[in-house]
Amino acid sequence: MDVLNKKGNRMPRNFILVILHKGVIYNMVKRKKFLLAGISICLTLILSVGVAAANWDNILQKYLAKDEVALQNDVENMSNEQLIDEIDTLAATVDQPALNSSSGKSNINILIPFVSELFQRKDELKDVDILSIIADNSKTDITHESLVDLYALKHEASKDGTEIKQLLLQDEISTRVKSRIVSTANFTIEDVELLKELIQKDDGILAFNSLKRLSRIDGAESYRLSESILSNIENESNTTISAALKATANYLKDSNQSAIQKNTNLEADFINVSLKIINTSNDPILKDSAFFAISEIGSQNAITQIIESDSVENQLKTYAIDQNFLTLKEMLTSNPTEDEIRTVLTALELLPIVDLLDPLKNVISNISDPDLKQRSEEVILLIKNEGINGNYKWVK
Repeated sequence: MDVLNKKGNRMPRNFILVILHKGVIYNMVKRKKFLLAGISICLTLILSVGVAAANWDNILQKYLAKDEVALQNDVENMSNEQLIDEIDTLAATVDQPALNSSSGKSNINILIPFVSELFQRKDELKDVDILSIIADNSKTDITHESLVDLYALKHEASKDGTEIKQLLLQDEISTRVKSRIVSTANFTIEDVELLKELIQKDDGILAFNSLKRLSRIDGAESYRLSESILSNIENESNTTISAALKATANYLKDSNQSAIQKNTNLEADFINVSLKIINTSNDPILKDSAFFAISEIGSQNAITQIIESDSVENQLKTYAIDQNFLTLKEMLTSNPTEDEIRTVLTALELLPIVDLLDPLKNVISNISDPDLKQRSEEVILLIKNEGINGNYKWVK
């Protein structure tokens, strides 16, 4: 079902307005009645902790005292230039850190009507003007990101993004804004060198998004870069390592690779590197990245390593079992060894899946170990009583 804005124009489904504040995602569309249900905008604003209360009082008093209808009327009566200036004024206050203040929690929502109105006027704004504002260093990054998203929305049907990608070459553009451009613009095989340059020059979110993009258009090249990063973990940032883990997993699971390219030794080495991160890293986000990378591969070795690892929590194991249930099913239908059956049983004890019931029944007669046979029968009973259907959302 299409998502419509209040003027009846279709909005892309992936354009969601969220604000990240103190690690909590605030879905602000639901907080304002004058934005019709379902309106969504691709604007992710990464905010500093807290907002200066005094500045909010001074700047927002004229809006917070009004009801929603009056506020919306004011917004609609602004010119495009006034609207952008007002967004920038509010954004400048939002970006001011105040470590001991929590007043921004409620007031941050004031940005919604302004940004929403601007997006509804996307066809009134010329590309040259949008790009000029993005390159204007006097504006805040929040304003820049808003205009990057606006440009992406305006050109969502186009495969070309040459003009906005030119901004990636400008040193004056912040890495935060460049990262936003990389996340929203269209890239082709012709952009490989540009993305590689961005990866080499950064070790944060820009490198992460650039490597992620590169993996989509040139898996082999992204793998080569990722291999270099993962062989030098001690000197790389956790953000860059996370990107390399994801890119490598995507490459290894690619069924289009030839038998020569898809070397099982490469997969085994990568799984070992990922498990080492899980076992030794103090960064929970990086540890999760390593886990998800292994699970993403989707091979028998990958899911077996996860299930048998003492370092992976059961909750994460359950996720991997859900994602890889077809791999587990294939293990049961491919003349499994008793050790392989044990692995599948361990998985089903954590997450009983109905789709594996018949394959498990079919292998019981081949089990010689009486304890294993008894355990299999108990798992069959568990599936019958508590089993869920396999999650086919993972099937591509």
